Parts: sequence; structure tokens; C-alpha cells
Amino acid sequence: MTDYTGKTIPRVFTTGAVLLPTLLLSSCLGGGGGGGGGGGGEPEPIPDPAPPPTSPTPEPSSSWNVQQSSNKAELWGFDFVEEFDGLEDWDQSECIWYHNQCGNRYDDRFPELMPQLADGGKGPWGYFSVWNTNASAEPWIGPASGDRQVWRGTKSATIDIGKSNRGPSRLGLYFANGGYRDFRVFYMVWIPANMYPTSCEGTEGRCSGGGPIGTYTEGEPYQYFASWKFNTFNMQCETVNCSLVNDTYGLHHTVPQIKQYNYTPNGLIIVNANRGGPAPGFNGRAIDDGHTTLNSSMGQWWGVEFHIRNISNDTEYMMDIWVYDKEGYASHVMFEQVFPINEDAQGGVWDQFFFGGNNANSWNWGPTMQSHYYIDDFIVDGGEKGQIGPRYFEAIR
Repeated sequence: MTDYTGKTIPRVFTTGAVLLPTLLLSSCLGGGGGGGGGGGGEPEPIPDPAPPPTSPTPEPSSSWNVQQSSNKAELWGFDFVEEFDGLEDWDQSECIWYHNQCGNRYDDRFPELMPQLADGGKGPWGYFSVWNTNASAEPWIGPASGDRQVWRGTKSATIDIGKSNRGPSRLGLYFANGGYRDFRVFYMVWIPANMYPTSCEGTEGRCSGGGPIGTYTEGEPYQYFASWKFNTFNMQCETVNCSLVNDTYGLHHTVPQIKQYNYTPNGLIIVNANRGGPAPGFNGRAIDDGHTTLNSSMGQWWGVEFHIRNISNDTEYMMDIWVYDKEGYASHVMFEQVFPINEDAQGGVWDQFFFGGNNANSWNWGPTMQSHYYIDDFIVDGGEKGQIGPRYFEAIR
């Protein structure tokens, strides 16, 4: 395997696993289309913005000013680690609209609704969304029980972008070191195979709006669908509540998504929907000929790592993505893809992240489908320290 610089990196394990083929990954804006952008070689050095902003963003620190739920960040050498084991069981389903408890909730107004540390102290998670008044069948953060999946340790968190209310539709936090110009995010995820539709009622080959009822039939290929938001990276929020623009997005944001790719090879891929600038379209490709898709990862644990670093005097950013199998072997699925930064955010830092989102009403989950999935072992680190995945799997081995 090689890292994004082209240097050989060691495999985390030498026995007992089969290397995943490199996954096909594209980058697009929304539904895709448009001209292409790409990158190669070493990232450019990042000089001070010219002309300098009136109030320049201070250079961020690696130290997070937040009480973490365990000592794993210090033990493993990362800036931030969330295993979810050190948080209280948490559930904010059955929200009450007339008490203003539904919608986007932030810890500046509703600190009592946020996930707390096991000792009752304030936790790092300061944002979630809930739009459904139904009761959840299980805690949103909690131990394995029933069909709940836990990767390691005792607990995991649930994200639900449908209507079963098994978890929040979004769960987010502010980067409590002030933000990054170069950073990495890693987490483990378990998505059921019946998350995505193989057909949609009353449509011909597409699940792309109007909320048709989706159906999953095992063994059939997934239907094309317009959107399924994986997570969001925000710039210049300054708090977990991105109040400079609105309650959800900063001065610039980008939204990696999972979508159905209907060309060869047909299957689920990751794309990046960047705010601002021309859409790169479906021109990002895997770095060798071992193309495959995410389909075989559904219904089991796998890891994903994003590396984002500002370049070109903070007017663009470069993204790399790796996908890991549960043994720790990596596929480098996006390689140095370059995206523009919205003019208002140029010179700034990335300082807020959230899981989930919505599917842009591409379909409603029918009775054969499942709209919730599980996350575990979320890690944030400075980009200059190298890939998170190999260090993480070595630490838990």
C-alpha cells in the first residue's frame, strides 16, 4: 500500500486477513456533472493570506479544550478520541414540538439535552437533530442489545436519517482546539445492506425526489438514488452552532455522501459534494485497476478516514479518503482531489463536524428497509501526523 505521497506504508496486520481491493470513488457536487478538477504531487505550502484579513484566524493548537470521555487520545497519540463507552446512555427521542425540543439542538441553549460523560460532566458533543416525536426502541448511545451493533468496548452511537427515530439524524461537535487547516477524521461504521433501496414505488430506475416508498430485495442491485449524506465538515463556525451563516453550515462546508454508481462497476461509492465552485463530476477514480464498490461492506464494520488540508493560500483544499476493512487493511479511494473554498471562508479553518444529515427526500424507507446505522471509535488528529488508520488498528490489535 502507499500513502497519498506515494510512499510505501506498512500493512497493519501481516496475517489473518485479505486486502480489500481498491474501491471506486468519485467526487461530485449534488447530483454530479460539470468539469473536472484533480491534484497531484505534494501539497503546496500554506503562506499567510494576501492581503491579510482584518481579523486573521489564529493558528490552531493540537490541544483540545474539552473533557474527553477516556484517556485514549493521550495513550494513542491523537488529538481527540471518542469511544462512546465513557458517555452515559443517551436518548432524546419523543421530542415535544410545543416545548421547542424538536429540530436542531445546540448545547448553548439546551445543555441538558446533550450526551453527558459517565460521571455526569459535560461531554464534547454539542449538536444533534431530531424531527420525530416517536419513542426510540433503544438508546441513541448505549450498549449492545437486540440488533444493536458495537464495534469494540461496550457502547456505540446510532444515526437515523429516516423516521424510525432510533438515533438523531445529525450528531456533531466543535473542534475544541480552534480548528485546523490540515486534519484527519477517522471512524468505524456499520451500515445495514437494506439501508438503500433496490426499487422505489412508482418510479422508473430512479429514487430521486418526492419521497417514494423504497423497497430492499436481497440479491437485487441498488436503484439509483439522488442523495445520502454521510457526514459534513464545516469551516469558520467558531462554535458548534454555526451562527455566522445559519444553524447548520459554516462559511464553507463539504458533504461526503454515499451514492449508487450506475456505470461500470455498478454499486455504492463515496462522493464529495463541495459547496461553491464548479462541480468536479464523476472524474475521481481509484488509484489502480482493482475497482470494486462498497456493497460488500454493508452489514459489517468498516472504517473510513478523511484527510483535508488547505492549499493555494487557503483558497482550495485537497481531500484524500481511505476505506479500511475490519482487519485494518486500507484502500486509498480518493487521491489528492482538489476543491475550491467559498470566498467568504478563504483564510479560515475547519472547526465543526457532524454525522448524518438526510437523503434529500430521495425515498422513504419501506417495511423491508432500515434507516439507522451505528458508529464507533471516532478520532480527530492533525494531518501532519500521518494516517490515523494504521496507528489506530495497531493500538487496538
